[in-house]
Amino acid sequence: MKPTTATTPANLADLIESIQASVLSAIQKRDSVSAIRSAAKALGADPKDLPVNVKLLRVRLQEVCPEALGMTKGRWNNVRSLLNRALQLHTKVMTSRQTVKMTPAWRALAELLPKSQRLKITSLLRAVSARGVTPDTVTLPDLEAFRDEIMDNRLRSNPESTWSGIVWMWNKCAEQIPGWPPLTIPRVDSRIVYTRPYSDFPDSLKADVDAYLKVLSGKVLDDDGPVRALRPITLKMREGQFRAAAAALVATGTPANQIRTIADLARYEPMRDILEHTLTRGTGDHTAGAFNMANALKNAARYWVKVEPDELKKISRMAAKLSPKSKGMTTKNRLRLIPLNDPNEARKFLDLPLQLKKQVMATDRPTVVTAITAQLAVAISILQIIPIRMSNLAKIDIREHLHERGQRVFLQIPPDEVKNGLPYEMEVTKETADLISWYCRDYRDLLSRQPTDALFPGRDGQPKAPSDLGRQISARVKQHLGWPVNPHLFRHIAAKMYLDLRPGEYATVSRILNHKSVQTTMTAYTGAESISAGRHFQSLIADLRAKTAPLQKPRRRVSK
Repeated sequence: MKPTTATTPANLADLIESIQASVLSAIQKRDSVSAIRSAAKALGADPKDLPVNVKLLRVRLQEVCPEALGMTKGRWNNVRSLLNRALQLHTKVMTSRQTVKMTPAWRALAELLPKSQRLKITSLLRAVSARGVTPDTVTLPDLEAFRDEIMDNRLRSNPESTWSGIVWMWNKCAEQIPGWPPLTIPRVDSRIVYTRPYSDFPDSLKADVDAYLKVLSGKVLDDDGPVRALRPITLKMREGQFRAAAAALVATGTPANQIRTIADLARYEPMRDILEHTLTRGTGDHTAGAFNMANALKNAARYWVKVEPDELKKISRMAAKLSPKSKGMTTKNRLRLIPLNDPNEARKFLDLPLQLKKQVMATDRPTVVTAITAQLAVAISILQIIPIRMSNLAKIDIREHLHERGQRVFLQIPPDEVKNGLPYEMEVTKETADLISWYCRDYRDLLSRQPTDALFPGRDGQPKAPSDLGRQISARVKQHLGWPVNPHLFRHIAAKMYLDLRPGEYATVSRILNHKSVQTTMTAYTGAESISAGRHFQSLIADLRAKTAPLQKPRRRVSK
């Protein structure tokens, strides 16, 4: 649909007026106007406050969660499609589907690719074909023009991801496909990296860090070393902190070739420069990161570098200044729990696993896509009733961790697999056990090419990486509920929900979360149940008022 030659409406209200005055049929007018108003309502705005700007509308619309608005995904897709057509009447909008055919030269190259790879790059090849660009004449600006068009003139969500896939595919073709234009599209890495590889420093730095980490692991019985050996995940974090510290010191002006050992980092003067840089780098608050790095360097100064007592006191005072002012849950996490104060939102959260199962069962046959949804239904259901840490969830083994006793199923995690060294054992509810059985029977085998006992396998049969599983859980919860829930937040949700029903019962919450100390639980969650506690108190006051007889007015004394 080509845009008209009339003046482009300034906002969506103007677009509605233009459509109503157009030559479209009555049904087309009705559907287009309804879609515009539905989109504006989803954005919480009046149509007159939304400019006719494709890029701006796309950025805002891709944040909308239709399920959270009580709208099916199909209805929302229809709204976006109709809005897209309405915009095309008055402004340039790139369609999601390219109908222009590839030229014979581009088609010959594309046919050298497997179908799955060809689909990733078809839209780009059709776009350059439409411009008359051939494989012999194509330039980087020709390819980047397509990038700019999908970023600025297309309503489809996440064009950045689309372009990233195209770049990866094009560059792979340029390396491997004979006759492909020898042109590389630069990749833009949006990540901010604060570490450097060891290859930037003298070899002695890595050797010194490795030797110190070996002591921390407990494999070296050094009298001056720490009493308790660190877990592998903590050792990995320490290694990253040392590289980040070295990179920070370079950023302050110290040449990389002068950082030879941990002693060049874990002394008062370089530590001060490292921590000051860490606090001010990038955007946001880096106090927590600086505090953790300060403690890592302080311990290295004490146990490995063995600085003089006076210098260690100065280092300790410097680290203490970075100590977080508040304990327990962060403000960010407390704000994320607010939706649960609404009983309807809490119910939607608890019903999510069964809603995902219904979504899977509504499909004609099992596929990898539906199997992933079934997998996430099980993962979310387990986290809701047994709020274990993500590392333990991802590594659940059907034979090692799930045990049947009669008609009951238990999840048992040995102490050497738990962060704080405490064994974890809880019963799996019948509802969740049935969900696990359904998933394992019909869907789990679709997710792995190899036989496996992993409850959540990847394609190689190994347990899915905790980061990957966690990212999928977060995305699916956000899609259906409209508010962010990262996997660790399930532990906070468990504590809040229990304390809302039974304010002050921290001992039970401590057992549910497998804390070593009730004090840990109290530090983290004191105040989490304040709204619920207030309701209990207000209900008590209301009951007292209802039971207390109204006071009689004092009788007036008659003067004689």
